[in-house]
Amino acid sequence: MPSIRAVLSLTSPRNPCAIAALLLALAPLSGAASPAVHDAPAPQAAAAAERKGDPYTLPTCPVSGKPLGADAFILIMDGSDNPANAGREIRFCCSECADKFKADPAKFIPEIDKQMVGAQLKTYPAGNCAVMTDDELSDPRGPDAMEDKNVILGNRLVRLCCAKCIKKLRAAPEKYLPGVDAAVIAMQKPTYALTTCPISGKALGATAVDIVVANRLVRVCCPGCTAPVLSDPVAAFKKIDAAAATKK
Repeated sequence: MPSIRAVLSLTSPRNPCAIAALLLALAPLSGAASPAVHDAPAPQAAAAAERKGDPYTLPTCPVSGKPLGADAFILIMDGSDNPANAGREIRFCCSECADKFKADPAKFIPEIDKQMVGAQLKTYPAGNCAVMTDDELSDPRGPDAMEDKNVILGNRLVRLCCAKCIKKLRAAPEKYLPGVDAAVIAMQKPTYALTTCPISGKALGATAVDIVVANRLVRVCCPGCTAPVLSDPVAAFKKIDAAAATKK
């Protein structure tokens, strides 16, 4: 007889009524008290647990500093610390580190943001403010890069000219991020070295799909390979970097 936890792991979190019914059915066998149906997670809670923005792409746990793998523990922030962090994904080496983070997110977020800014400035396209597109910004790889507004939104660096543009970006990111995506692709595609899909290993052809993760271009053979990239973006980055290194 599988445990309740094992069975629940196979049940979609989007169907709280089904989960509640399953608990009621298994409780007599497990010896657990029958939970009331109204204790099941509300659909709104399930939706709030979905990631908004990009996956977490730093290679280490923000609490322990240990390297992360494909089995990293994933936490979706609820925004209780800061509404701007609602839906943000953070990855940890273990659940204990996730608990430490949840107890005091403000202790860890500034360092996470600092590392993400540093990593993504290396691949961010030079040009203008993402909102006020006529306002030129400093070179993201130049000495004055930190003089501009470097904002992390959903684990994604976006460069802006002023505080007003930060408010506009947070109010309607879907309006401005496509322009950043297009600039990333235009900058990185001509020198993209990996000729195969980082997921399937198949050769990239005319139907290859271009996606942008943390301001890095990742090219896959088909739409079906997009989800695995988002599940473990660091693994895809390593293959892209290895291909680039062989061409130097």
